[in-house]
Amino acid sequence: MGTFAIFTGQAFENFKIDLDVSAADNDGMGLVWGYTSTASHNRIMMINDGWPEVPLDGEKGPMIIAHHRISDESPWYDDPLAVAHPPEYVPFPEGGALQHWTLVVQDGHFQFTTDFGTELEGDAPILEGYVGIQLYAMQAYFDNIVIEATLAVDPQGKLATTWAALKR
Repeated sequence: MGTFAIFTGQAFENFKIDLDVSAADNDGMGLVWGYTSTASHNRIMMINDGWPEVPLDGEKGPMIIAHHRISDESPWYDDPLAVAHPPEYVPFPEGGALQHWTLVVQDGHFQFTTDFGTELEGDAPILEGYVGIQLYAMQAYFDNIVIEATLAVDPQGKLATTWAALKR
């Protein structure tokens, strides 16, 4: 499962996270969202090396993969939500090179992009929960992390915008 660093200051359902990352090696790192426990969350993981040796979900690195975690016991995850292998998966820079990640989640649809060419998009169960980082046998540094809530609905015609229009 690895290590989690979770921001618990606010739960999010629809959000955008931007961050800078520097990876020292080639194991696994990614983002989690909808986190309420180790047994319930969504995640995106990037893996540059060839593990896992015997993949439980049938997917072996190098890759980028999105999962929905369902349990702390087998089976840990539903079938992969989305996966890409080279050449669609561009391995993350190693050896300390700075990289930038963006994850946008809106009504269950996620879009993950990097400044080095890796992208992954798909649909995940809608979960309100915390947002964070996940590492697996990885040494990495994270900086300039910005998480912002986004609107899930068009505000036009809603009570607050109607009242604001009437007050003008």
